[in-house]
Amino acid sequence: MATTAQSLSRAIQGLWRDRSNDPALLPKALAFAPVNPMLGNGQFQILSNDLRLDDRDADQGAPLADNSPYASGQFGYGTVAVQTQRHSSLLYKLPQNVIDAIQGQNGVVDVAEDAMKAVSNQILDYFTAEFVTAINADMDAAAGGTLDLSDVTTDVIDYFDDTIEEIEKASAKRPTHLLMGAEAFRAFRNLDQVQGSTALGSIEGGSRRTGYAPLSAVGEFFRQAFGLEILVENRTKINGAGAGAYALSTTAVLGYAGDPRGGCVTTFAKDGGLIDFDVRDLSMPDPVGIGVAANADYLVKVTDPAAGRRIALTLP
Repeated sequence: MATTAQSLSRAIQGLWRDRSNDPALLPKALAFAPVNPMLGNGQFQILSNDLRLDDRDADQGAPLADNSPYASGQFGYGTVAVQTQRHSSLLYKLPQNVIDAIQGQNGVVDVAEDAMKAVSNQILDYFTAEFVTAINADMDAAAGGTLDLSDVTTDVIDYFDDTIEEIEKASAKRPTHLLMGAEAFRAFRNLDQVQGSTALGSIEGGSRRTGYAPLSAVGEFFRQAFGLEILVENRTKINGAGAGAYALSTTAVLGYAGDPRGGCVTTFAKDGGLIDFDVRDLSMPDPVGIGVAANADYLVKVTDPAAGRRIALTLP
């Protein structure tokens, strides 16, 4: 029995729900800047207040006589208009005879899973590039400059203490997450402060280690030293030179994150599920079969620049 576009569409949507509900299968930048779904007509809500005490307002937190009326203030979520952008995958054409040949015992699920991954990976991997473009354009660099991970003696405690203080004083928020690439994550493991001991000098004038630190030590270090959760982007892509490359490499981002209405970076999207799949019957001159593509209408935007800092990295 021939596979129909309707049955393939249902299978793809079901597989996408499973995938999109598993954070491990999504870009870590999407966890840093989660989807803020559209209310309608391009309207979104974000937190519009600084939640700290403002010494310029004499009525905030001040003594007040019994039974006196409250001074008035404004608090709430502001409605903003955002023009999202359409992002699309290629349209993959699946001839019916090919579908019939590879379905096997699992029927339409085999084809649906391959098609879902093919089109959604293009959207998801491009998302990380959009995220980096947004923070490079609208988020300040850390005052400490480039963080050198090629030097095992680099003082990361001093660097992050200062950067966290920058963010806390500039905004109402304490940083919650640090987003980095897989290369940076592995490089942090080699630093003296993460290891908890100094590297031994070698006769060549370099340094060497006795023993090792597990990758879990990096997350534990940032959690205990700064109260930060680590997000490690290990997704790869094929770069413009045709070689494999990490989607996130020499940039890290520190900030108050994971809050779609109050974080430093937000993903404004028409649909909370982010990706919408287009499954259609092919028509002449294509052979009998089904076409599969994906669309995502979103815009990654720095919504609270004061609540985050981008960090340039030197890798080993």
